Amino acid sequence: MKIELVKKIKEIIAAYQANNEQSIKEIKKIIDEWKDKVNQYRDDFLHQTLTEGLTEISDDSKKVNKVYNQKLKAVIEEAKKLMLPMMIKPVKRPSDYATKVSNTIEYLKLEGEEITDNSAYMYLKDFIDDYDQMKLFKNVIEKLIKRVNPFGLTNAEGKTTFPKTFGKLNQVEVVLNTFNEMEAIANMLFLYGKETDQTYFINGHGYVLPMEGLDEEMDEATILNQAAVVESIAKEVPGVETITDQTDHETVES
Repeated sequence: MKIELVKKIKEIIAAYQANNEQSIKEIKKIIDEWKDKVNQYRDDFLHQTLTEGLTEISDDSKKVNKVYNQKLKAVIEEAKKLMLPMMIKPVKRPSDYATKVSNTIEYLKLEGEEITDNSAYMYLKDFIDDYDQMKLFKNVIEKLIKRVNPFGLTNAEGKTTFPKTFGKLNQVEVVLNTFNEMEAIANMLFLYGKETDQTYFINGHGYVLPMEGLDEEMDEATILNQAAVVESIAKEVPGVETITDQTDHETVES
């Protein structure tokens, strides 16, 4: 199974931008067509005709951009469904599992603030694949460590101090958080209202060319960076293959 998140998002963004460029060309064309007819038609007719024409172009563009928004959400969901089952797998819990968990927590508390990555791993190695349980253990150890380290299970640079014990859990949490951030951006990407670029005046009426806003440009860059984070982790996940070609690609069809 392969994940092509960066490649696919790049293609969708390129297609979206191409659609915007085409809309601008159509707007310029209709403005150029009518600006030389100011002496041939009444002002109200000219203004109405231009407004209706530009509105139609804008509405058509919005419909296409909505499709690209849906495509974006779909490729994110596809990658999520591919990766997460490979990272969070069902765990068989024997009948005495709860007792083992309880006993392990007591051992951790006995270690107290002196606990190290190696000693924690010895206690928790049988639970490493249990995502939910490891979150509980991480919380227990973090509370112990915070008595001597205000950064908890990280150092001042934000790097984990328990990579052996919680490396896999941290990896899963990074992926989950990144997907959540991507989905939040995808809710509005390509659907932002356009900002004003050049304005053409005909008989005192202004007709503007739309342009992509800074917020949208930033979100496009951010979501690509997030996709790269996911792909970087995916390379380390058994059962998931990544496409590493990050060069420009042809745009997708609408």
